[in-house]
Amino acid sequence: MDSFYSRCGFSCSNCASYCENLKTLEDRELCSSSWFKYLGFRIKPEKLIACSGCSTPDKEKPNLYINCKVRKCANINEVPNCGYCSGFPCEDSSNISFDADKRKKIEEKLGYPMPENDYLKYVESYEGVKHLHGIRASISEDDIIEMKTFSAAPKTAAFPEKISGTGKRQMLKEIYGIIADLDSVKKTTYARKLVLGKRRPNLLRLLFMFGLHGETVSSGGIYLLVDSETYSKQKIISYHHVVLEYFSILSKSGVVCKIIPENDGWLTPKGGLRRSGWKMSMKFNRDEHENLEMIILLKDYADRLYDAHGKNALRYFSRADMNVFM
Repeated sequence: MDSFYSRCGFSCSNCASYCENLKTLEDRELCSSSWFKYLGFRIKPEKLIACSGCSTPDKEKPNLYINCKVRKCANINEVPNCGYCSGFPCEDSSNISFDADKRKKIEEKLGYPMPENDYLKYVESYEGVKHLHGIRASISEDDIIEMKTFSAAPKTAAFPEKISGTGKRQMLKEIYGIIADLDSVKKTTYARKLVLGKRRPNLLRLLFMFGLHGETVSSGGIYLLVDSETYSKQKIISYHHVVLEYFSILSKSGVVCKIIPENDGWLTPKGGLRRSGWKMSMKFNRDEHENLEMIILLKDYADRLYDAHGKNALRYFSRADMNVFM
């Protein structure tokens, strides 16, 4: 079989789940057990998809595990794969690719070397960025297609400059800026636009939760505190590593969040936050006086929105609509 690649650079021809490689029950059992052995996730043999390869056009109704953001981006840009895109390498094509250390990490965990054939089939197949660099080196500059760019800047309400009180207006303008600029990019890839479009609502829901439900605490500093039960009701993703990613993004906007464990069982074995056993804190990265003032205003803002709009309050918060202060 000739080598060919997915949009993100995966080697479809070597992948154990590609339709030409997944024909018998033995093929399925081997793929299932090997993915679990080397990569740590299990799909039952009967649940495996005989993947058509994501380069297969939509009109042919391909069998795919997911129609991922990178595939959609490549289709929008009309490139065979990301190696032909002027924006390569980008964050999203890199994020889903195994790096050069993946084999070493697996072997350290196993305690012995991987057989070369297993490495090629279950690890090297997914070293997408490496393959894409090889593809890029094999084509001419004339083959590279200019990437289409997209805005991931949400629509926001204009800030009402007539709010009375210079100090209050300035602090509200800072909160307005945090909400309006959060995870906002004016020129980016289509893949990143899709990512930000899903992530930003969760970040805003997190902020709004603190404003509406947070208890102001002054023990060891001033911050807002919510319990795990309150968080669980917000329908925000609860995988610990994703929550930490959200915290990292918020920190760039001057919002500092932490998880405060209350016992040893606050995480599930798979790294999810349990419904009890922890709390979450939030403060603004300002001096103590300004932090307190902004906390008070955030809570006042959330309360005013909820009083005015009820269950639709988050929609107004997401647009940084501060007309409730007029």
